[in-house]
Amino acid sequence: MPACVKSNARLFADDCLQYRPVNNEEDAKKLQNDLDAHQNWERAWQMTFNPDKCEVLRVTNKRNKFLTNYTIHGKQLNVVNEAKYLGLTISRNLTWNNHINNITKKANFTLAFLCRNIRNCLQKAKNQVQSCTTTTSGHPYNTHLQSGIPTRRKTSAS
Repeated sequence: MPACVKSNARLFADDCLQYRPVNNEEDAKKLQNDLDAHQNWERAWQMTFNPDKCEVLRVTNKRNKFLTNYTIHGKQLNVVNEAKYLGLTISRNLTWNNHINNITKKANFTLAFLCRNIRNCLQKAKNQVQSCTTTTSGHPYNTHLQSGIPTRRKTSAS
């Protein structure tokens, strides 16, 4: 990343999070200058930032917020109420509610998927076990099917 960038930046793989306190117009200009420096850096390294994937998240509880627009490649960045970063949902007021709701929703989808598919898989497995099960009295262990679950038990011959 360019050394001339004055904002804080966090990098992970191909993700970049850039942030700084913005309380007035001068702070906003500094942030836009840092975004411009990133654009110069990307040209030098033959990379491109996709402005459609870049977002502005204003983290504040102030009633009178300083609002300004930021651009990359001449395109105004979308302002959002929450953003995902490394699997964490960060909201504009820094509460955990949105993150917990997203995690819970994902877990419920996974649970519903498993419930739907395991029920069918268990029945198929039971049918396969029942069709493959044979009892041989000469073998020291007989296969015993009880409630659809295969278990092994010793025969009285051994």
